[in-house]
Amino acid sequence: MASSSSSGGLPPAFTAPLQPPYDFAPTDFQRFAEYAAQQPSLASRTTLRVAPKVGCYASQAVRQAALQGAVDGPDRRAYNAGASLSTVRPSFPASGGVGMITSRLENAAQASQGFNTWHTVGLLRIGTTAWIFDPMYVMGTYDRLSNIPGLANVVRLLGILGKTGVTEVQILGLGSELEECMGQSARWVDAVIRAPGAPYQYPEETFVVGQLTPGWQRLERLR
Repeated sequence: MASSSSSGGLPPAFTAPLQPPYDFAPTDFQRFAEYAAQQPSLASRTTLRVAPKVGCYASQAVRQAALQGAVDGPDRRAYNAGASLSTVRPSFPASGGVGMITSRLENAAQASQGFNTWHTVGLLRIGTTAWIFDPMYVMGTYDRLSNIPGLANVVRLLGILGKTGVTEVQILGLGSELEECMGQSARWVDAVIRAPGAPYQYPEETFVVGQLTPGWQRLERLR
């Protein structure tokens, strides 16, 4: 069974209403991606590598297919703003990296019926441990990472990092039903990198390889 801790991993700042610059509407993916692009410049107080792009596509071929099927205008610009997992992989080295990953929320059967909802989470990797901040996740509802809706590309990325790359995964969820995953995830990344002006900044040594972070839940990684 998965283990969990107290609510100590959830600072009050994460339950406060989203304020600018985190107030992204569900249709604001392009603006959200532009915010992610400047996050590395905010990381002056951390040695973590910060992903300048949001990982959205399992491969470059999948990305090209999505762009070809997109409608011209805002739709195409939004699709173009996302990156393949191979593009964001260098932002998650063993020395430490953080960024945001977007996955389709529906399974293959639902997608074939025309459902097209996407979900964004924050991902931190240091050494053999990964931490997932999932605004929608209800703590304790799953034991296995691969069973959680909306994390398909996180599972794929950890696979790309290699079987010996990440051996432990922890998750923190807000249980939010609001369509605020982009803003919540961007705010969390800013907290991790201790960005100037962020409503919360994680203290140093909050995330320690191999140790369960207070308030977080351990998951079985892939099986």
